[in-house]
Amino acid sequence: MSEYTVEFLGSYSKTKAVFDFIEEAVSQTSSCMIVSMKNKCSPIAVAIGYLILKFHWSYLRALEYINSKKVDIEMTRAILKSLIKLEAIHEQST
Repeated sequence: MSEYTVEFLGSYSKTKAVFDFIEEAVSQTSSCMIVSMKNKCSPIAVAIGYLILKFHWSYLRALEYINSKKVDIEMTRAILKSLIKLEAIHEQST
């Protein structure tokens, strides 16, 4: 089992590091579990960020996809703002 700790939404480079970590884990196995012992919305934010980078989705499309899999999502306003910012930065970088 591998662990990766990073302040996920702090910067695009850190978000990319998490994305690369997940991609590597998936290439070595068939899946990657995203968990947080402290915060309920952090794994959701990581998953949405991953979908934004992997499939070039908008944060809204990624959120809708996650919501179709897990209906009781709770996100803070700060995380939503960070995901919107991530989407904008990613659009500029592609």
